[in-house]
Amino acid sequence: MARSRLSLMANVGIVRMRTMANKRKRKWIRSVIIVCALLVIVVFAAFKWEDCLSALIYQRPVRYDEPFGPAIASADRIVVRGGRGFDCCGPVDETNILFVVTEPAEIADVASHIRFEPRTTTNSCMETCLCCGGPGIDWYRGTKRIVFAAVQHGQGIRWRGFSTMRILGFRVGYGDGPLTQESQDWMKEWFRSHGIGKDVLLGL
Repeated sequence: MARSRLSLMANVGIVRMRTMANKRKRKWIRSVIIVCALLVIVVFAAFKWEDCLSALIYQRPVRYDEPFGPAIASADRIVVRGGRGFDCCGPVDETNILFVVTEPAEIADVASHIRFEPRTTTNSCMETCLCCGGPGIDWYRGTKRIVFAAVQHGQGIRWRGFSTMRILGFRVGYGDGPLTQESQDWMKEWFRSHGIGKDVLLGL
């Protein structure tokens, strides 16, 4: 009987110790939260809210003629889609395939003829058309799509890599890279050589 009482008292003591430890832990967590909240308030008080917002949302300049070439350099397949070219308004129809290119020589030829104007944009949103564009032109390496793009009125190519917008350091949105006149003319002939009619090339 005495042993049972001692055991019960020991268990009660352990429970009380754990309860006290949990209370101290909760107090410590609350203190950390309060300190962090105060630090945030101090930061916002020390800087103008515009400065804080610009640190979270900002534009990073993009030179149109630099990023696209390296992005498609390893592609071994080109898929040209009809319908909505880009997914700015919703999912694209990836079953509406107009033609596929797998010949390495033609893939290299297309890549060599896609040339963009050698200039830098500081705000891609101001230079982007509101339509989704088309046809879509995607670049694959094996089964992985490495570039998802669309032709914009025959004058440019829409691609996320052309976006200058950053939120918390992450690229968001898309941009329209302006093609050179020679590249525009070449792409129109390339589409026509694959039987793409005026109905699909409307606006190109």
